[in-house]
Amino acid sequence: QHYALEEELYQARRKTEEVTKLLHEERRRAELRIKHLLGDFQCQLQEAHASKADAELRLAKAEEQCSKLRQENEASMAKLQSQFNEKVSELLSSREALRWEILQLKGQLDEGSAASGGAAGVAASKGPPQTYLSQKEALEGGGHAEGSTT
Repeated sequence: QHYALEEELYQARRKTEEVTKLLHEERRRAELRIKHLLGDFQCQLQEAHASKADAELRLAKAEEQCSKLRQENEASMAKLQSQFNEKVSELLSSREALRWEILQLKGQLDEGSAASGGAAGVAASKGPPQTYLSQKEALEGGGHAEGSTT
C-alpha cells in the first residue's frame, strides 16, 4: 500500500509538472501575442503621430500661404484703390478745367457780341468759330458785304 501511495504521489507530481509546463508554455505564447500586439499598436501609434505632425505641418504651411496671399491681395487692392482715386481726381480736375474754359469762351463770346452788336463781335472774339455756316450766317445777318473777311 505504501508503494501504491508513492506511485500515486509520483503520478500526481508528474501530472502537476505537465500542467505547470503547459501553463508556462501557454503563458509564454500569451506574452508573445501581447508583445506582438503591443508592438503593432506602438507602430500604429507612431504612424498616427507622424501623420498628425505631417498634417499639422501642411496646415501651418497652408495658413502661412493664405496669410501671404491675403497680404498681397490687400496691398494690390490698396494700390488699385489709390490708382482709381488718382484717375478720378485727374478726371475731376480735367472736367473742372474744361468747365472753366467753356465759361471763359462763353464769356468772351458774350462780351464780343455785346461790344460789337453782332457778327463783328463774334469774329473779333478770341474763341474759335462754331462752324463755317454759322459764321457765314452771322456775317450775312450783320449787314456786311459778301466778300468781307473777319
